[in-house]
Amino acid sequence: MPSDLDVTGDHLDARTSEWYLATRLGERLAAHGEPPTEPGDDGVSDELVALRDTFPYSEDETFAAVLRGHGLTPEGFARLFRETADEVCGRFTRPPVWLSRLDGFPWGSDPGASAASRTLGVWSPEADPERQRISQLLGFVRPLVDRGVETMTTGVRAVVRAFGAPVDADRLCALLARTWPRRAMTRLVLRVLILELNIARLRGRLPGTDGAERFAAFASWLSDPGRALTIWRTYPTLLRECGALVDAWVTARLEFCEHLCADWDAIGRGDLADISFDVGDSHRGGRSVGIVTFQGGEKIVYKPRSLRVDEHFQTLLAWANDEGFEPGFPTLELVCRDDHGWSEFVTPSACSDTGQVERFYRRHGGYLALAHALRATDLHFENVIAAGEYPYLVDLEALFGAELRRSEGAADEVTSRLVMSTVLATGLLPNPVVRLGDADQVPTDLSGISYRPGQLTPGQVPTWADPATDTMRIVHRRMRTGESRNAPNLAGETVRPADHVEDIVAGFTLMYRIVEGRKSALAGPGGLLERFRDDSVRRVLEATETYSSFLWDSYHPNLLRNAVDRDQYLDRTFARFGSHHAGAAVAASERRQLADGDVPLFTSSVDGRGLLGGDGTVIDDALETTGLRAVRERVLGFSPTDMRHQQWVIRSAFACTAVESLDASWPVHTVTGAAHAVSRESLVARARRIGDTLVTTAVRTADDIGWLGISPSGPLAWRLAPTSSGMYSGAAGIAFFLLHLGLVTGAASYTETAADVARSLARRARRLRHLPAPPAGVPALGLTGEVDCGMYFAAHWAAATGDFDLLAELTADVVPRLDRAVVDAAEPDLVDGLAGVLLGLSAAQAVLPSDSVADLATRCADALVRAGRPQDAGVGWNSQVAGDRPLCGMAHGASGVALALSRWSAVMGTSRYDETVQDAFRYEGSLLAPGVPGWPDLRPGAAEGTTMTAWCHGAPGIGIARSVPAARGEHPTAVAALADLGIALDATAAHYADRSAITVRNLSLCHGELGNLEFLLTASHSLDNGRGRALAERLIHAICVTLDEHGPICGVPEGLSTPGLMTGVAGIGYGLLRLAEPERTPVVLSFEPPRLRRRWPG
Repeated sequence: MPSDLDVTGDHLDARTSEWYLATRLGERLAAHGEPPTEPGDDGVSDELVALRDTFPYSEDETFAAVLRGHGLTPEGFARLFRETADEVCGRFTRPPVWLSRLDGFPWGSDPGASAASRTLGVWSPEADPERQRISQLLGFVRPLVDRGVETMTTGVRAVVRAFGAPVDADRLCALLARTWPRRAMTRLVLRVLILELNIARLRGRLPGTDGAERFAAFASWLSDPGRALTIWRTYPTLLRECGALVDAWVTARLEFCEHLCADWDAIGRGDLADISFDVGDSHRGGRSVGIVTFQGGEKIVYKPRSLRVDEHFQTLLAWANDEGFEPGFPTLELVCRDDHGWSEFVTPSACSDTGQVERFYRRHGGYLALAHALRATDLHFENVIAAGEYPYLVDLEALFGAELRRSEGAADEVTSRLVMSTVLATGLLPNPVVRLGDADQVPTDLSGISYRPGQLTPGQVPTWADPATDTMRIVHRRMRTGESRNAPNLAGETVRPADHVEDIVAGFTLMYRIVEGRKSALAGPGGLLERFRDDSVRRVLEATETYSSFLWDSYHPNLLRNAVDRDQYLDRTFARFGSHHAGAAVAASERRQLADGDVPLFTSSVDGRGLLGGDGTVIDDALETTGLRAVRERVLGFSPTDMRHQQWVIRSAFACTAVESLDASWPVHTVTGAAHAVSRESLVARARRIGDTLVTTAVRTADDIGWLGISPSGPLAWRLAPTSSGMYSGAAGIAFFLLHLGLVTGAASYTETAADVARSLARRARRLRHLPAPPAGVPALGLTGEVDCGMYFAAHWAAATGDFDLLAELTADVVPRLDRAVVDAAEPDLVDGLAGVLLGLSAAQAVLPSDSVADLATRCADALVRAGRPQDAGVGWNSQVAGDRPLCGMAHGASGVALALSRWSAVMGTSRYDETVQDAFRYEGSLLAPGVPGWPDLRPGAAEGTTMTAWCHGAPGIGIARSVPAARGEHPTAVAALADLGIALDATAAHYADRSAITVRNLSLCHGELGNLEFLLTASHSLDNGRGRALAERLIHAICVTLDEHGPICGVPEGLSTPGLMTGVAGIGYGLLRLAEPERTPVVLSFEPPRLRRRWPG
């Protein structure tokens, strides 16, 4: 085709070569196959090297999948990226469909179309003044929008005539015209226009006395056809995407018009007053949920999908009411069609009294049980409406959940099963998320029951700075979330769901028991579940937030000059599903939908294993099983044991969100009376009960093992989630307890479970080897970290069992990763940073000496020395927890660093770090105040001069840190350490000064009585102190009485049970083992290296 035609006229010429740069790679290939590589064309080789050096093509599997998808050789692929506009144009014998539709498009506004748009109110001002000023830029796309409005209104009038519906066609045209995709169009063009605005500003081309005037001048400049053409020619892909957006809008609105007219007899409520499509995301060519308002004020909701699954859910609610669920579920009126439907509009309203609030939450509990039975997901706050005492679930497309089928040989990770097996998967329960790296560390909860407005968004979102001025620019920041309709309101105040947990549990329990007692009526032959068999449900493969962010990034100006650049960005989807049987097909469909500007959508039949993509792609055998079979298995598995577990999940989820003071959340138990001797056998029996629970509650797959637990996710932030791999509250810490319980008792079940964890950690280590950085949101270092994969546990496992596989894997695969992480680490402390890494490496070096481990550990130690900040006396270390003031204590303070340096010095027999250890002691000593027992709590929020008595913060941890250097006899460090041990013992004794009773708040190792007890035993031994031993005996008695009467009270919100080592039952069990067998169990709170010194046989 000709390629050098004049493009300076008033209309687009589809024969001009620049526009062909907007054709996608697949379209270019379909027009004229793989381009030949000419001999001696070194540029192709250079292009191929450049492509392979950039993500996603740097990933071998992804690059291979892309080549397979296009049927290309690597050289042919690279050649496509080097083609000029003329070469691309020469591939086509006729313009592509999208370009043909734009042929003759006017750069300036068409007078007839513009007049029609003005009459219809298309360009009426936005309500928000700032948005209105910014919308001046949209004059750039006005010709496109006006032409789309003209096409749409012509079609609407034809539809109304064809159906003969009693609808005012003029009114309908006006209402639909005003729904043109203003915000989607802004999202498309904004960055390009802001870039051009700033270029014009820097070149001094904008008249005006201030930024606002210069911005207005630029907006006026855009309405000039010649200048608009300049931008379109620079960004031809932008023109294509804008045209496609308008075309999709026209198609979707005409389809809506057909549905409205066809169904008018069933849904009509009089004359139309308003139509909006501002709710929900767009799928399948721009289709989205709409709300129709009639002149009388009535509203109805339009959904561009079948509502059969919603209809059958209403039937299930009616069945539950008939079976005795109280106070009874409300149901919705629906009009169902094969490809769309209409739903009753639920108007939010307040409760009138506390009784209505209580019934509201009992109903929510009932919903929770039914949603769990139906394997529902995605019931976040936007899908729940509070109407007085009635909560409504208004979007039920994600029922009958089933997982993607894994490829043969792919690891079956337990994480998703831990969530999917509980009510947490529904999305109704609190699930606060803290993104690591966010300076404020503020959690965000978007759940259906407990969302509240005004939170910070989970991640940073694009917004603008200096809006409507010539310095306007895009910035990314966390924004405040909007208003909600999900929570009940009483007397003008939003009700806190955490105050009604027991109402939720009561409703859940009643509904659960109804389902359990009527399993056959639901899951048996001819049961109610059969009605769902042919329904279509959504498979949520990724969060909408992730898709939206991905789409936004794909419209970067750099990706809009040549469509293959955007193609390369979108090919990142192929890196996401490599472990799944149909992963390539899913990724290809996902990519096509994103390329078309849609949030990807996948659906399946309730009784099918295939997927249908929003682009029409049929993907066979994509699911592990059918949703119907999975739900039947779920319902048939309802039992009293499972019910208790789900009740624990509900209470734990809410406990994590209601933490204003961790101390205040714990139950208080006072134990009086004389201490009684506790036998070894009774201590071991108590530990075994805990061990048995951990063994039975573990969730296993063929490749993995894990638990669901409560763990910290930020300052005063907690989260119920699958356990990490770390020592603090993760799988390594749990396995550490089970390993030693197996050694003490000889019971194989404990050791076998620990072995399962060891294998799982080894697999995680191999996976981490291939990652360029820790996964987003994963803590990297320290006791809570994922990167070291439990090095401390691995050393003890090897020494105890002679199985060195895990430790060898970590040494080979993780130590290089740690080496990179150490370079960039900001945190020095024990729980979250380098001190914790150094303690794991010290234990590993004691068992499996290695030059690489020794080199890395030395680098860690040296980095800790450099990180020390001189104080008026001694040295302290800043941490994220503390802010600018260095803490004292074990978890995040100077004692933790000193302990790590002392352990490494002992393993290597060096005095290189003695001065830093003594400086740490001097700094903490300088903080002691006359008349105050112990060291101050310097954390932000702690009252001035207050102390804490715990391993993490306070005298017990500081004392345990001193116990290691105290063993060095007459060495100066040992002398100072012994003196501090005495101070720590006095402070701990002062905490338990009441000789008639001991108050027990929680039993954990980190900040509970067993951590304090470990210190008392350690200090008594080091100091040969009878007072410490007597207090320890009293505390042992109080711990055992509390445990027997109230169970294992953990160091998490409300003392709820959780599996981890430092705050959970594993630590409580380990503390009992330490009491029973002190000579056989190492002191984990001082990170003692293995006592059983089996060495590497090689």
